[in-house]
Amino acid sequence: MSSPECAAAPASPAPTPGVGSRRASKWVGLRLLAATPLTLALAALCLALGWLSFAWGPPGLHHSVLWHMGSNGALSFAEPERLLANVFLHLDENHLFNNVLALVLFGSLIEPTLGARRFLVLYAVAGLLGSVAMVVLHPKAVSLGASGAIWALMTAELRLDTSAARKQWQFPEPRVSSRLIPQKTQRIFRVGSLVLFAILLNSGPHVGVSAHVTGGLVGLVLAPVLQRWERVSAHASSSAPAPAVRRRSWLSISAGLAGVAMLVAIPLAILRGHPWQLDEVPALERVQLADGRFSLDLPALVAHDISEKPDGDLRVYNFGESGASPIVWSFMAYEVFFSTTREAYVAQMLEQEQQVPNRAGWKPLRPVALVTVGTREAVRVERRNADGREKVAYEMLVGPYRVSLTAYREGPAVWGDVEERVAASLGMFRD
Repeated sequence: MSSPECAAAPASPAPTPGVGSRRASKWVGLRLLAATPLTLALAALCLALGWLSFAWGPPGLHHSVLWHMGSNGALSFAEPERLLANVFLHLDENHLFNNVLALVLFGSLIEPTLGARRFLVLYAVAGLLGSVAMVVLHPKAVSLGASGAIWALMTAELRLDTSAARKQWQFPEPRVSSRLIPQKTQRIFRVGSLVLFAILLNSGPHVGVSAHVTGGLVGLVLAPVLQRWERVSAHASSSAPAPAVRRRSWLSISAGLAGVAMLVAIPLAILRGHPWQLDEVPALERVQLADGRFSLDLPALVAHDISEKPDGDLRVYNFGESGASPIVWSFMAYEVFFSTTREAYVAQMLEQEQQVPNRAGWKPLRPVALVTVGTREAVRVERRNADGREKVAYEMLVGPYRVSLTAYREGPAVWGDVEERVAASLGMFRD
């Protein structure tokens, strides 16, 4: 028989298992899946598309595969699915790993705080506006990646109370000793740390600063608005159920539209681009240049993507500037007056190219050589830059013109000997 004192003694609550305990580690995966399903789904989608981008194209085709999967660029307003599809594409393994890691870290705080629907709206709006900013401010650039949307999650963490999520995952609040910085100014320290972190992230090459800044601003502005929407709905539900239902319905509609838009954009971009076919050697199409003065066979991917820059007698054409092709071409022709024989002039061209130093970081890939393309002699020059990009140039005489035909490719040769086939097809007067 227990004593009264023992009967009155309150039972001590069972200790809550921490993340490091055996019980917590056994179920932490299920808890994470239940609390952050959208975060994990978005991360899995990025990983799946990353795998496909490498499966569909070797190194010499990878950038073009990404373009045909939906990279953001000059065509994005004509093909609006690119504005959202590019958010799930990444340039290489490091880019993919860093963004997925950041998405999981920040998403595990923001999704439980906002809820799945608000989280989806925030992610989609930030990704979309970040893509629009890149097209408007950098119309000639090709961009991709989830960084803009992730920056929205990162800055949203400054405006939202994520203490419940931090407690759940045992993520410590970033604080410093009150002896160094008073507790009232700890938030200023957090903001300053984020600014410093942002400067470091945006200091490298090939960084979409416009997308980062735009996504960050979306997070700062939209996250508290979405959180207030929740409070207004909760308050309205106690006094006027009908408006609360309408508010919740608008939230569901917004989240549904955001989810459908992202899920439709990805397959639409892929079906439009056919990236799995890029490793096939393309058929060549005849293109007329300089009012029919020259003609050239080019792959269909670039045959209709022409920009002309006439400069007096100098004619300059660029083919494939949009990035749709793994090889793009530049054509330049100008009239010359021979003071010697054609053979001597060709020998002079060869000597000049052999003596040319490295130009703008382009180092010789192979020795300069005199080759025969079609029925003409040409000086062939192959160089590579620090980014691994290669160019193959053919300098030749066509009638009274000196012609320079240069093929720029992403890396090791693709499509076999297509550069030589294009050079051999060069003709005059619609032949």
